[in-house]
Order: sequence, then C-alpha cells, then structure tokens
Amino acid sequence: MVASAPLTLADSGDDSTPFVEVYLYVALTSDPNAMTNQPVSFRLERADGTLIRSSGLDDFQELDNSEDRSARIWRLVETEVATRVDATGPLVPILRVDGPDNAMIRSVVAFGVNRDGTRSAVVPLVHHMPGEAGTNPWAGTSTSPEGREMVLPLCAAAPRQ
Repeated sequence: MVASAPLTLADSGDDSTPFVEVYLYVALTSDPNAMTNQPVSFRLERADGTLIRSSGLDDFQELDNSEDRSARIWRLVETEVATRVDATGPLVPILRVDGPDNAMIRSVVAFGVNRDGTRSAVVPLVHHMPGEAGTNPWAGTSTSPEGREMVLPLCAAAPRQ
C-alpha cells in the first residue's frame, strides 16, 4: 500500500499531553488466514480496566493479504479526553476482534493528536510488530465470548527538549 500525506510541524507530546484524536495504522500478515470477517475495534483503557474509548474500525473486513489491501489508516475522534498516563497508571491500548473470528496482525502504529496549541502535539501510543517482538500475532486468541483482544504495548514517549 502506498500513501502520502502533507506534513506540518508538530511538537512531541509527553505522558500528560491530552488528546481526543487518534491515528491508527494496522497491517495484516501475508498469511492466507490473516483476514477476519468480524467487526474490529481499537480500545483505550485506563490501567484499572476502565474503558476510556472504543472506536470501531470501519471496513476492517475489507483488508486482505494482498499487497495493495493489507493495511489501512483510520482517524478516530472521540469526545473523551485521554492521556498516556493518568492517576491509575499507563494507558492500555487494545485491538479487539468483536466476534468469534481471528485476524493475524503484522504491525500496529497509533498516536494521539492534541490540536489545542499553536502547533499540534503528537503523542506516541503504539509501535508494535508482533513478528519482530516475538509475540503472538493473532488478535482473537482470547476465550472471552464478548470479543477477542490483543493487548498492545504502550511505546516509549520521547518528547523533544
């Protein structure tokens, strides 16, 4: 998949930078069973398990293992303000298959955006490649009847000084 976007100057956010907007990139592996026909959502939970937001990923089911349709970018905007870390601890990002099927994930990248200042601030959330990290690439390995989740590691934040 080839994509381009105009870039503007942005500052790096830190653990306390608030955001309501998230950009999410998800790519499937080339495995023939990587696709799912179930709805998929991206969730953000507080460290105590409280749900902050759950955004459905429209048209996720249209992804397949072909080179030109194996990845997609979503812009998710919610009213609930989130930060990387709050009083309960670090944020917990989750990719969830909302049904009995699975999806095999090659990579997930997510970042929050704060547009309140004179320049936008980008808050790093996830940069995860299960194959390189040696972790399970399947979203959908949970036995929960409500859905199947891949808990994503919160990536390091490196604000500019």
